[in-house]
Amino acid sequence: MSQIQTTENRISSNELQFSSLPEVLDLLQSLVKKRKWIYFLVGVTVLTTVIFCLLLPNQYTATAVILPSGGTADRLGGLKDFASLAGEFSFASAGLNLENSSYLYPDILRSRLISEAVISKVYHYPQGGKPKSQNLFGYFKVNKMDNAIRALAQTRDFDLNRKTGIITISATTTNRYLSAAIANEYIDQLEKYNLDTKKSKAKENEEFIFQRLEEVQEELKQAEDNLEVFQLKNRNFNSAGSPELAMELARSEREVEIKSRVFLALTQQYELARVGAKKDVPIVQVLDYATPPEEKSAPNRKILVLTSFLLSSFLGIALVLSLEAAKARIRPDEYRRALHLGIEFKTDVIKVYRQIKRSLRWFTRIRIKRQGSEGG
Repeated sequence: MSQIQTTENRISSNELQFSSLPEVLDLLQSLVKKRKWIYFLVGVTVLTTVIFCLLLPNQYTATAVILPSGGTADRLGGLKDFASLAGEFSFASAGLNLENSSYLYPDILRSRLISEAVISKVYHYPQGGKPKSQNLFGYFKVNKMDNAIRALAQTRDFDLNRKTGIITISATTTNRYLSAAIANEYIDQLEKYNLDTKKSKAKENEEFIFQRLEEVQEELKQAEDNLEVFQLKNRNFNSAGSPELAMELARSEREVEIKSRVFLALTQQYELARVGAKKDVPIVQVLDYATPPEEKSAPNRKILVLTSFLLSSFLGIALVLSLEAAKARIRPDEYRRALHLGIEFKTDVIKVYRQIKRSLRWFTRIRIKRQGSEGG
């Protein structure tokens, strides 16, 4: 019994497959009949895409690679141990950062300060076989700084490798030499920003430590004077055996010792601050400067044309199948009525167009007559 049911199920499934086969053939036949419409849609779309691609200018992307190196303390060489010795007394140097974070550099490069400097820079590069000099206001064809900054944001890109700390600076323009110049200008501006910031912080730190050093020196002198006065007044305190005098002497000696150690630590910190303020070594290690790219980065015309071909082919096939499905759902009398209404609408449109055309001709003749009479 089960075998008979299985056989019947197979027969019914085969009947369904054979019954759906004519529908598939009808769809294929419809596609063959309407293939000219599909060809027309695909041809127009691809031709429009080709014209659009030919009008698009080539884009060139230049890249530079940097690695933020260690901070000022790394650049002090043998004075690093000197700095650690001073650090034992818990005096942190505000201007002597021991490490620079790579995570800050992309935000610094995107800042308005750096952007304005890059935009205002006058770039010299060849274009069309002739030398050209202009800033980015001229390249972007804008007059306001805000508009130029928005245009620059679409031109440059900064990528941070969080594992290695390496930063890639990219600039994309229609001129390969200008792209390289912009990317390298970002490096120059970043170095200038870092050096100015380090110098100002180191200078402020130097002034602060010097002021504190003078205060501690005065306090140390006062403590030494107090100890000397106490010793002169109490030369024979050992024979007297007074515990109060012994405690007072110990307190004075301890104060002199503390002030001496603080004075020594501040002296070391001051020497470090002076060296740091005078150092002029770049703190950005340039791995690769940007060079003019040999090949364009965009547009990829082959991909654009191929994509338009595939999309238009799919759209054409879907449109033909949709029209055939809609036509199958409409009764013949409704189809003839809709066709008749379409023909009437087309006739009315032609009549209106002709009436507008005659009216324009009439207005043109009237205007010519008036100009002739005014001229006479």
